[in-house]
Amino acid sequence: MFNRVLNKYKSLSLNSKTVVLNVFGAFVVKGAALLLSVFILPAYLRFFDDRSVLGLWFTIVSILSWFLNFDLGIGNGLRNQLVKALTQNNKDDVKKYITSAYVSTGIVTLVFGVIFWFILDYIDWNWLLNIRENSIPHATLLLSIKITVLGIIAQFFFRLISFILYAIQYSFINNLLVLISSLGMFLYVILAIPGTDAQNMLSLAIVNAVTANVPLIVVTILIFSSKLRYAIPRPRFYSNRYAKSVLGLGLVFFLIQVAYMILVNTNEFLITFFTGSNNVVDYQIYQKLFTLIGVFFSLVLTPISSIVIKALEEKKHHWVNKLYQKLFRMACMACVTQFTMVFFLQPLLNLWLQEKTILVNYWYAICFAMMGSLMIFNGVLSSIANGLGKLQPQLYFFGLGAILKLSLAWGLVTSFASWIGIILTNIIVLGTYCFVQTLILNRYFRKMIEVTDS
Repeated sequence: MFNRVLNKYKSLSLNSKTVVLNVFGAFVVKGAALLLSVFILPAYLRFFDDRSVLGLWFTIVSILSWFLNFDLGIGNGLRNQLVKALTQNNKDDVKKYITSAYVSTGIVTLVFGVIFWFILDYIDWNWLLNIRENSIPHATLLLSIKITVLGIIAQFFFRLISFILYAIQYSFINNLLVLISSLGMFLYVILAIPGTDAQNMLSLAIVNAVTANVPLIVVTILIFSSKLRYAIPRPRFYSNRYAKSVLGLGLVFFLIQVAYMILVNTNEFLITFFTGSNNVVDYQIYQKLFTLIGVFFSLVLTPISSIVIKALEEKKHHWVNKLYQKLFRMACMACVTQFTMVFFLQPLLNLWLQEKTILVNYWYAICFAMMGSLMIFNGVLSSIANGLGKLQPQLYFFGLGAILKLSLAWGLVTSFASWIGIILTNIIVLGTYCFVQTLILNRYFRKMIEVTDS
C-alpha cells in the first residue's frame, strides 16, 4: 500500500506535489494543535474563577487582533508579487519586493502604534467591554490592554514572514508557528499558580505578547539565514516603485480583510456589548467545535492561492479548474459532516468539558453548523478567487455586510432575544456571497476552458 501511495505521489505534477507536501505537513502540525485545543478551553475555565472575566479575555484578544488586518494589504500584496518573481527566478525583484514591503510595514506599524498607544487612556474600557470594576479594576484592565497592544504591534511587523513563507511554498510552517504560540499559552495556564482574576488577566497579557512574537522572530532569522540569504532586507534594495506595486495590489486585499474582520471577528465584542461577556464563553464552546472541521479543511486551502498564481504564470489553466472542482466536492462532504455532528453534540461536550459542560441548545447548534459550512465554502471560493485576482465579489459583499453588521445584528438580537442573532447576521452575508461567487467562478472556468481548447 505504501508503494502505491508513493508511486501515486511520484506521478503528480510539480504543483500538485507542492500542494500535497504542504497539506501533509499542515495536517501533522494542525493535528497536534487541535489536540491541544481540546484541553486549552477547560484549562482556561479552571484558571479563571469568573466566567465573565474569561469571556472578557477572549473579547480583548479578539478586538486587538483586528489591528493585524490594518497592514494596508502589504502582506498579501508581497505574497502575490513574490510568487511571480520566484517563478521567474528574478532575484533582483525578490530582494526589492521584500525590502520595500518591510519598510512599508515598518512605517505603518510605527504610525498605528503611536496613534493607538496614546488613545488607549481616553477610552472607558470597563464600559466598552461591559465589565464591572469590582471584577477587573480600571487600572489593571488598561495595563492588560496596553501590554496586549504592544504584542499586537510587534506581531504586526514580524508576521510579514508568514506571507513570505506562503510565497516560497512553506505554508505549513505558519501552522507550526500557531501551534508553538498556543502551546506556550497552554503550558502557562496549566503550570502557573492562579491569582486573582485581575492578576490572571495581566499575566496572560504578558505571556500572550511573548508567545505570539518569539516564534515569528526565530523563523525570520532562520529563513533569511538560509533560503533567502540573498534577500535579507537592506536599505539599498528599497524602491518606491516596488513599494507602490505591493501596496497597489494589496489595497483591495486590505479592504476585503477589514470588511471580513468586521463581519466575522467582531462576534465576541458584539456579544459582550449587547448581552454581557459571560455569553462569550458559550459562544466560544459552540464556535470551537463547529470550526473544528473548517480548521482541518483550511489546511488544504493554505497553499492554494499561491499555487494558483504560480500555475497561471505557467499557463496551466486546466489544472486550476480541476483543483477548483476537487475542492468544491470536498467542501460539500465537509459540510455534511458539520450537520451530522449536531446529533452527537451533547455527549461530545460532556466528554470535553466534564463538570464544566453546558446544556446544548440545538437551535444554536444548527446555526453554528450553517455558519461553519459557509465558512468552509468561503475558504474554497476565496482561495481560488484570490489566486485568479477575482476580488470584486468579496469586496462588495463583505463591504456591504460590514456596513450593515451592527444594525442587522442589533435587530436580530432584539428579535430573538439572544446573542444568536449575531451568528444569523454572518449566515445571511456569507450565504449571499458564496452563492454569487460560485456562479462567477463557474462562468469564468467555462469561458477559460473554451478559450484554451479553441
